[in-house]
Amino acid sequence: MKYYILLPLLCSFASVSHASVVFSDDFNRTLLGPTYLTTVSAGDGGSLIKGSSFLELTNDSTGAANANGRVSVATPFSNFDAPFTGILSANAGTVTWETNFRYNRTPLAEPSGFGGGKYAAAVVLAGSQFDFTGGKGYAVVYGSAGAPDPIRLVSYSGGLVADANLTDLIASPSNNLSGYSNYASLRVTYTASTGRWELFVRDDGATAWADPATLDAASLVGVSSNSAYTSDSLTHAGFLWNSATAAGQTAQFDNFRVSLGSASAVPEPAWGASLLGALCLAVSARRRRLRR
Repeated sequence: MKYYILLPLLCSFASVSHASVVFSDDFNRTLLGPTYLTTVSAGDGGSLIKGSSFLELTNDSTGAANANGRVSVATPFSNFDAPFTGILSANAGTVTWETNFRYNRTPLAEPSGFGGGKYAAAVVLAGSQFDFTGGKGYAVVYGSAGAPDPIRLVSYSGGLVADANLTDLIASPSNNLSGYSNYASLRVTYTASTGRWELFVRDDGATAWADPATLDAASLVGVSSNSAYTSDSLTHAGFLWNSATAAGQTAQFDNFRVSLGSASAVPEPAWGASLLGALCLAVSARRRRLRR
């Protein structure tokens, strides 16, 4: 019994750092503003603040005809506070991204991927250009060509325009959300000293988002190591909506926050990252079973 008390505590400490916020946006205003640049690849796409509460990307912003296309909303890292740098491997400590997300298609339909004529959404953690239809970087994505359709942490090259451009770093073997349009909370951490990535996902249900800052070890999807682009000078973060021609299809985002802090609060030897990660995944799976 003692181990089941201590281990979740260690897992939480391993993922939570003494961090300072370098960028934060709750979108509680009427206009998106100059902090972001919206790019529409084709059709009637656009971005707006919905209800003075959250960011919405749409394929149907005016009365013009819809077309297969993509909407990118990007903010440059020049808007982030020091000492954060877009060369991720040069950050001293753990970078943490947190946000809320919703894939809001009606009628309800599974996200199908990033090719033309499909539906998918992405939170871009760090990309090499402001238009996420090109360049390279890291993102959390929802939408793939097959099933199941988990929320995934990926690296990408050649833009978020084709499933073949994405490489999975962390993905669950099953769906993370009980309903495709449920509200979700996301967290990603990257620690330069170990090259370790972590993905946390929580299904917040069909009504409203919860605070992504309250994610805990029970929401850990997996851990991975990747350095494909961490030494490159990445320049932007933001959001992307890949959509087809059905009327009024949207993706929604809220409470986007990036923080930079010290490495794990629990010192780990070199072998500790993989061992603690495996133990944390076991705890996470056990908690999910107990909640059922």
